[in-house]
Amino acid sequence: MTASPFAMKLAAFREAKAAYERHKVGCEPPPGASADDQLAYEEAYTPLVSAMSDAGLAVVQCPALSLDDLADKIEVFRAEDMHEYEAAGDLIDYLVDDARMLTGREP
Repeated sequence: MTASPFAMKLAAFREAKAAYERHKVGCEPPPGASADDQLAYEEAYTPLVSAMSDAGLAVVQCPALSLDDLADKIEVFRAEDMHEYEAAGDLIDYLVDDARMLTGREP
């Protein structure tokens, strides 16, 4: 059995987040490091943050097929502080649409 599109996107988000955390543990300069070292670190992790953000958005935008999927989606939304995004209202609409669909209501 293949994974659902939602499960694939959630797995990608989790992998992106894990990669960012591994990079942070292995590469973050110690307190008092030079400005050059800090800048180099920030430049190196920027693509990882972008991947994590893009993957998180993909999770929220993908239809949830079960209440478990919706719970995972809400956890991503909350953990990534998506309520602070400029388009937070649009992202919340995805959550509401899923809840309605999963309860048999029209999104």
